[in-house]
Formats: sequence, structure tokens, C-alpha cells
Amino acid sequence: MIASSRLDPERARALRHAEIVRRSGIPLRYARLIEAGELRPRPEVVQAVSEGRTVVLWGMKGRGKTAAACAAAYAFVDAHLRQMVDGDSLIFSADAEPTPTGASKRYVRARFTTSAAFVAETRTAIGRAGEDPAEVVDRYARCTLLVLDDLAKEASRTSTWPLSQLGQLVNARYAEQRPMVVTTQYDPDSLAGALAAGSSDLLPDAGALVDRLMEDAVAICFGGPNLRRVGPA
Repeated sequence: MIASSRLDPERARALRHAEIVRRSGIPLRYARLIEAGELRPRPEVVQAVSEGRTVVLWGMKGRGKTAAACAAAYAFVDAHLRQMVDGDSLIFSADAEPTPTGASKRYVRARFTTSAAFVAETRTAIGRAGEDPAEVVDRYARCTLLVLDDLAKEASRTSTWPLSQLGQLVNARYAEQRPMVVTTQYDPDSLAGALAAGSSDLLPDAGALVDRLMEDAVAICFGGPNLRRVGPA
């Protein structure tokens, strides 16, 4: 562990930023934008997450949904680290995994994944020594905050696997009241249909997933121009 009071302010800030990025799991692109002051969290997203509520950010591609989700995860971890004060020292700990609910704030951690990457990870765990799909789901279910990017991009009309794994993940977090920040190109009313990929057989399960996801969630529409054409998105 490193006590920040033993370091010069610039080095302490760099270490703090690196620790927040490690605990938030956000991609390097967004971490650099945050460090440069070019990406700031949206207050309504941060407030909802701090209250333990799920936030669904929806809108067309390039509207800044992923950037906003990453900024919220960064702010969430930063706020918890600011509570870990011993005199004038902020202690950075290298704990790799959070412990069960009720543990010390030093175990607070967020995870970032795309929904397609999460589903792919559960598939590759099949038959792999020392791991199975349930353990992958549990790993994402137990983290303090989960950022699930591009929900419904993994949808399949011919396989029940993506919806099954996402359903288990959402159910686990719903049961334990653990917040998520979810991004998707689909509005809440059409999300179930997108998850079912047009399959009437999958629609009931997709609808149940959306019901749990949206219960007490904050849904925010991202409109405006495609930011990728004019700057960071």
C-alpha cells in the first residue's frame, strides 16, 4: 500500500488516477479524456448510481453514451476512495477483487464490459480448466458497479445462450440491489424486441430481463449530433 501524503502532489494525483482506472475498469481512451479534463461525469447519472439505482443510457450510436457511462464509473470509484482517509493520507490498496456485501470501502470496484464481450467470455469458459460460465456470471454479478455497454448487440435469433447469460447476470444484480450503468441503441420500449432478435420464442424471457433492468432505473435519452464526427464520443 502507498500513502499519498509521502508523495509530491503531482505523483499522488497520477497514482490516484491509475488506481481509479484500475478499480473502474474503464477503457484507456476514456481514462485519458478524464485525466485531461475533456470528459466530465453527468450529475444525474452520478446521483442515480450513488443512490444504488441502475441507469440506462439509450440513443443512436456516437451520442456519447459510453463516454458518460465511463465517467460515471470513474466518479463512483473516486467518491469512495475519498472516504478512505487516515489523517491526511489516502491509502491505495491493491485488492484485486471485492469481498461480499458489507465489506470495507477499500474493496469497492466497478467493472466495464460490452454485452457481447460478456457473452463471449461465458462461452469460452465452457470446458476450460478451473472455470465455468456460472463463475464468469458471478464475477460480474459481485462487483460493486457494473457498466454494461451496447446491450442487445449480442442478440441472437438462433441461440438462447446470450439471453440466458444476460438474464442470469441481471437477475443476480437485481436480487442484491447492485447498480448498473447500461448503454444501448434501443429505447426502453423496443429493448426487449431487440434482445429477442425478432424471435417470438425468446420474447418472454427478453421482456422479463427488461422488466428487472428497468425497475426503479433512470432512463436517459442521448440525442443530438453524432459526436464521433466532431470530437470524442
